[in-house]
Amino acid sequence: MGPLGAGAKALAAYRQMTQDSAYQHPIPYADFDTDPYEAILLPGGHAPGMRQYLDSTVLQNKVLEFWRQGKLVGAICHGILVLTRTIDPQTGRSILYGHKVTALPLSLDRSNYLLSSRLLRRGVLTYSCYVEEEVRACLERSEDFSQGPSILAPYVVSDGNLITSRWSGDAALFSEGFAEALEHHT
Repeated sequence: MGPLGAGAKALAAYRQMTQDSAYQHPIPYADFDTDPYEAILLPGGHAPGMRQYLDSTVLQNKVLEFWRQGKLVGAICHGILVLTRTIDPQTGRSILYGHKVTALPLSLDRSNYLLSSRLLRRGVLTYSCYVEEEVRACLERSEDFSQGPSILAPYVVSDGNLITSRWSGDAALFSEGFAEALEHHT
């Protein structure tokens, strides 16, 4: 647990999830067929071990398949980096170009780094730039990025088949919005 860790209820849910056969036998990205699915949800996380997920070109190609098929695509926290790095070969741009999004705000990303530096004696910064900086760089216009009214108020941005959210504090609202969009999308 620790000062930045999950609570008891979340840990219990995690332990239960890890007992599921689907969790214990994941499908490799290369073997994953997008056709039977109506949506993809890209969770976040910021530990250096996340790089294999956030940088995976195989996963980015699968995300592009979902995107081209007009299926629902959702990302929260660092998960948006998968979308940011998913380049449409037809345009040479990120699939986020021309869309409105939100993501982990620079202020929260910096605060997390400073807090983890102090509490854990090492800062947790997955990449050399912050999430908001990388996301903004791939957008058509700077105003396509929204930080939301307050980090304390749960916030989600929906733009067509795309749903994005900033951090774990938005997770409940994001989950509800994603489930509702999926219900109406199919």
